[in-house]
Amino acid sequence: MTSVVVGLDGKSYRPHPNGGGLVAVTARVESSVFVAPSAMVRGRARISGCCQILDRAIVEGDARLTGRCKIRGDARVQDSARLAGSVTVEHHAIVAGQARVGGFVRIAYFAYVGERSRIVGHLLVE
Repeated sequence: MTSVVVGLDGKSYRPHPNGGGLVAVTARVESSVFVAPSAMVRGRARISGCCQILDRAIVEGDARLTGRCKIRGDARVQDSARLAGSVTVEHHAIVAGQARVGGFVRIAYFAYVGERSRIVGHLLVE
């Protein structure tokens, strides 16, 4: 059994077995997902497939990630955002609201994708 850690926000977390990053007890992250030691998954987020949460990235709220998504740098995926496929969010970028992103998409450099945005295909958003 993995020990429970209380985070700064007063919520309970466990270290993820694949990487050691903190995952809220209310979140679901498959063992195939890598969560880096300084990354966090909070709220009721759900992550499956071969996703990677790297560096100081945060996935929170009711966000859902599947496929080969990569969240890194100081990026965030939050609220009810949905990412599927080979989506990369990096360099302080934020995907929020009810955004839907799928395919081979890279969102970087302080970009904000939110509200009811839909991005599908091969695209770079900076």
